[in-house]
Amino acid sequence: MPTLLTAQDWLRLQEIFDRAVDLPADSRGLYLDEVCADAPDLRLRVVSLLSSFDGDTQVGELIGSAASATLHSSLPAIGGRLGPYKITGVLGQGGMGVVYRAVRDDDEYQKEVAIKVAAVGVFTGDLHQRFLHERQILANLDHPSIARLLDGGTTPEGMPFVVMEFVEGKPIDEYCSVAKLDRRARIELIIQVARAVDYAHRHLVVHRDLKPDNIHVTQGGEPKLLDFGIAKALDPETSGLYGVKTVDAMRLMTPDYASPEQVRGEAITTATDVYQLGVLLYLLLTGKRPFEAAICNMGELERAICETLPAKPNLDADLDRVLLQALEKEPSRRYSSAESLAEDLERYLGGFPVRARAGTFAYRSRKFVGRHKIAVAAASVVLLLILGFSVGIALLAQRLDRERMQMETQLHRSERVSQLLEDVFGGADPNTAQGRNPTARELLDHGTEEVGKTLDSEPEVQASLYSTLGHIYDNLGVIDRALDLMQRSLALRRKQYGENSLETAKGLNDVADLLNDKGEFKQAETMAREALIIRESLLGKSSIEVAETMNYLGIAVTGQGKNAEAEELYREAAAIAEPLVDQHNAELETMPLHNLSIMLMERGDYPAAEASARHLVALARKNMGEISPDTAMYLSVLGTILQSSGHYEEARKLFSEALDVEHRTLDPRNMTIGNTEIELGNELRDEGHFSDAEHLYLDAVQIESVALGPQSPPVAHAKYELARLYQMQGDLTKAEPLLRDSLAIDLLRGGLNTPGAISTECAIVEVLVRRGKLTDSRAVLNSAQQAAAKTDDGKGLDTVRVDQAASQWFVAHKEFTEAEARLRQALAIQQARLPAGHPQLAKTLDLLGEVLLLENHRSDAAIFLQKSVAIRIQTSPRDSPSLRNSEELLARATHTS
Repeated sequence: MPTLLTAQDWLRLQEIFDRAVDLPADSRGLYLDEVCADAPDLRLRVVSLLSSFDGDTQVGELIGSAASATLHSSLPAIGGRLGPYKITGVLGQGGMGVVYRAVRDDDEYQKEVAIKVAAVGVFTGDLHQRFLHERQILANLDHPSIARLLDGGTTPEGMPFVVMEFVEGKPIDEYCSVAKLDRRARIELIIQVARAVDYAHRHLVVHRDLKPDNIHVTQGGEPKLLDFGIAKALDPETSGLYGVKTVDAMRLMTPDYASPEQVRGEAITTATDVYQLGVLLYLLLTGKRPFEAAICNMGELERAICETLPAKPNLDADLDRVLLQALEKEPSRRYSSAESLAEDLERYLGGFPVRARAGTFAYRSRKFVGRHKIAVAAASVVLLLILGFSVGIALLAQRLDRERMQMETQLHRSERVSQLLEDVFGGADPNTAQGRNPTARELLDHGTEEVGKTLDSEPEVQASLYSTLGHIYDNLGVIDRALDLMQRSLALRRKQYGENSLETAKGLNDVADLLNDKGEFKQAETMAREALIIRESLLGKSSIEVAETMNYLGIAVTGQGKNAEAEELYREAAAIAEPLVDQHNAELETMPLHNLSIMLMERGDYPAAEASARHLVALARKNMGEISPDTAMYLSVLGTILQSSGHYEEARKLFSEALDVEHRTLDPRNMTIGNTEIELGNELRDEGHFSDAEHLYLDAVQIESVALGPQSPPVAHAKYELARLYQMQGDLTKAEPLLRDSLAIDLLRGGLNTPGAISTECAIVEVLVRRGKLTDSRAVLNSAQQAAAKTDDGKGLDTVRVDQAASQWFVAHKEFTEAEARLRQALAIQQARLPAGHPQLAKTLDLLGEVLLLENHRSDAAIFLQKSVAIRIQTSPRDSPSLRNSEELLARATHTS
């Protein structure tokens, strides 16, 4: 009966046997029929053991001892003591024992440890000796990657225990996942583990249970092997301890990691550990084990382990072969040692031929060429010149010669860049600086001047450096300087490479990006469309470069109110990028999702916007890490969407987290910090923390003005939000000029047909009405109505904003019926576009309730105002001024005089 038994299966078998052995022989069948109805294999085992027991065999002695131990043994309790150690918790439980967390707290010293004690009822006499021997095994092992033995003893009940080093860490698979380790780093971890296992083998110890739970990785990235409790000593002098006849109870193992010889009950050797290292590596690199108990029963699992070839990992030819050799069914066909496996993995990482593959001349030649491309190319040229073999060889030589010339060009570029860096950073030399320390910005400016002065005769190098410097200035938020350099680079690329070249397309793309940042969307669109045509013609439609340009084109058309086209571009760009990106260009996948999320929010599709933004944040954390400016930016985007849909508490946490990351990673004057300050300011404003919000807005205006210039869209945005703050406070004389400044920038950069311009005009209407400037307000209202008719055909959220502003104009003229009609239209649009209970509905409900009160329709007003208050309670901060206003209106509607 070769089917595997887990430790849990064994405990159940033991319990059934313990009861059955006391029953009369003629009653055992009925008992076993009842308790083993769901496990016929287990019933057969119990019958076999009962037969052995009745025959007074060694198996009977073993099982009898185990049954007796069940009755008379007990384990320590949490809070109890073992010698000088106080038990504080349970770390784990396995086939050989229970592992406790404990602390030594006597007068000598205090130290946290792990203590392993025998599991209840598992020990036979021989297993008892095996556990005792574990202490000696561990004492003989002194390796930095193996948990050390510290102490040992016996419980009051006579059960042996060992005290081991407590390892603070995570199982190796969990650590790799949390730390987001790449393939190379995972292989390097397994190499360390294999070397520790090899050390144990050289000290005559086989682990036999290598699995993630027994290999923890510390915070410092160091692996530690735990639990040599079922190790097999290879020393002939002690082999007698393990020479007993085995039954399933003694084949303690973890099925998902068991080797074929473990399953078959054969001799355990170092090859068993090599197999389990292969399973571990397979898991870490593919995310699954070669065979899994969860997908089949024990019998099927055993057949798979012993007979079925594992699925090919499909990593690459060399690595696949390394894994499959480690997982060979026959021990003699695996790596001869754990060290041999480690060495082959190191050969793989170094680009050398792996020994697991056949050593053909062609294979070894390919690996040699991969490591020595330049030398081989040079040697090939010499050989070809000597042989003068054929026209085909001559053509190959010509191609190699062209490649050599390109290499020489690249080398020359590198030398020129190195010389330039020496010239630039020479300004920081104390002998040159003469006591003055130049700033990084001054060195950068000096470097830019040097590129212009010294590289006129080398346009390729100059174009490349202008582009690099432009990106640096862009990252610093100095957009005008960055744009100037990118435009210089583009002009040089056009002249040097021609109009229809990838170099020119890259230059066009870079310029379009910066024009978008400055809000010059029409020019950006022209540049992006030209770049897209070139890239699609030369690279096809499914390339990272095409996805990048589609994203920039989407931004440009979004800025001009072409939302349908923009959404299509963003979705297509993300779809193209998803299967192509890696950690080095992950932003090319996240950028279109970022822009799509914002656009969905602005059109009122908040569930879709939130889903897109959460996916965006997950990708950023995975590919860019937690402490990254890009991750911070995407946290802020999600916060904005959540804030707009009423999830204020989570939004505030996201904004604060994003701002903390940005302050840790960016220059204090970077425009990204200003953007996040605006969003956090909005949150604080809605909570009624006006002073804190004002401080953030003013700081954002200053940061954005320095980084992008006073006429940039982010400055317009900051001024708009600050004006809304003053409007809420009733300080209309401060609000109006800020709103007019914001509108002027919107008109300069994007025209009237944008959500920003329409919102600003509607805010101006509200301020002018409250200040009694009704004639002026009518002109602005007409302008906003015309713009909204173009952006959403009178059916979208821009029209809602206009209707809200118009209702206040009509109220000021005491045209209550018209005001009510406009607000009912706005409410109908919102109810069709927004989810039930959305916070934007509350403003319209408040305005409509207020108009109905003016018309003396108090009962109707109360219906709408009750809905508004219910929404505010669910979506507004506790002390929100908006909530207080809604409650006051409802009190007026329900007050009885």
